[in-house]
Order: sequence, then C-alpha cells, then structure tokens
Amino acid sequence: MRQQLSSPVITFSLKIALPLIWLSFGALILMGIQDGTSRQGNLAVLALWVIGAMVMYSFGVRLKNVSMDAVHIHISNYIQKVKVPLGQVEEIKELGMFSWHTVRISFKRPTLFGEAIYFYPAPDPFPSEESSALDALMDAVQKTKQGF
Repeated sequence: MRQQLSSPVITFSLKIALPLIWLSFGALILMGIQDGTSRQGNLAVLALWVIGAMVMYSFGVRLKNVSMDAVHIHISNYIQKVKVPLGQVEEIKELGMFSWHTVRISFKRPTLFGEAIYFYPAPDPFPSEESSALDALMDAVQKTKQGF
C-alpha cells in the first residue's frame, strides 16, 4: 500500500497552476509593451516578471509528486513516473526557508529526474510527535540500509 509523502494540492498549484497564471500575466505584459508606453517602465516590469519566473522555477517547477511503498519511492512530475528502490536513497534533508518547507532526497545513482528530487511534504491531518510520513520514509530507508 502506498503512502503519500508529498502534498498533491500544493505540488500541483506550485508546479502547474501558478506558472500558467504567471505566463498569462507575462503575455499581458508583452501586449502592454507594444502599445507604445514608456520604454524604461516596460523594461522594469519585464525584468520583474523574469525575476519572478526564476523564483517560481526554483521553488515550484522542480517539485515532484512523491509516494512510497514497502520497497520503492514512487516519483512523478505529472508527465513521467519512476520508482526507485529505497536502498538507492543517499540522503533525506529537510530544507526550511521562511514558511516554505521542502524536502530533498538525494540518490546514490542518477534517476530519470536527476541525482536529487524535491517535494513539499503532505501536511499531517492529525499531527503528533510520534510519526509523520517523512519519519516513515526515513525509517524505511534506515531499515533498508541496515538490511532488515
């Protein structure tokens, strides 16, 4: 039975919905630039849009949808899917920046999605200090490394 590790709603929003809205906003900017308004103002707005796109890419587009079963991590970018044995996990690291809390999983060998993936963890509906989905992943990886 699979356990969802990433938040599907947040992942879809940051990876698909928000970039589409941002691209639409960019198209409106480009249409506005063509109407002959101030060149400096247009370049400033365009520069801000490009900076926003880069920030969005670094935080959202690289996110993956992640789940796990007893022996594999299942990773998807909504187009392609791959399953990676738990034994291939090199490191699991929580990255916290402001209110953004992402997780990076590094692998011993590159996967279809590279040597590391990022995901936004699913919120625990019943938070407790005992266990979370991320703790379950860490425990499963540790057991695999110990040969259990």
